[in-house]
Amino acid sequence: MPPEFFENNIRVKQDMDALGVLGDLGWYCVGAVLWAKNYELPNVVSALPAGVTRNSAGIVLSCTACLNYDQDHKTTGWNAETEKVVVDNQIPQEAFMVQELARLAQGIKKCEFRPDNRWPEISRKTQIVVDAIKKSIDLDCKPVYL
Repeated sequence: MPPEFFENNIRVKQDMDALGVLGDLGWYCVGAVLWAKNYELPNVVSALPAGVTRNSAGIVLSCTACLNYDQDHKTTGWNAETEKVVVDNQIPQEAFMVQELARLAQGIKKCEFRPDNRWPEISRKTQIVVDAIKKSIDLDCKPVYL
């Protein structure tokens, strides 16, 4: 990414998306953990001090967090290395997302599909954990109890 991205992109503007990477890619990482844990919320969430990077506006550009569950759960961590991935699509991903949303909405309108009522609860739990990670970052990586 060009350096100006980290200062000027909508994802790193205080008045546009104050969660930065946490509200963008972090949402999906948290969602994947919750899915793996059958949507059970962790007991404690902590950001790790060495993993937090911010831009000049204080927006989180990178972070690492630990989601702690009760003693019966075991986890294994890893260090991910940066890798460039290019996906060749017929249309931009944003256009595909709008097409898919329109297809699903049309299917519901025509009674071909039914809304999946799980998503409001899944989204709420994901946001609870994302907010807890942000709170931990703002508290100098102190634990946040859920």
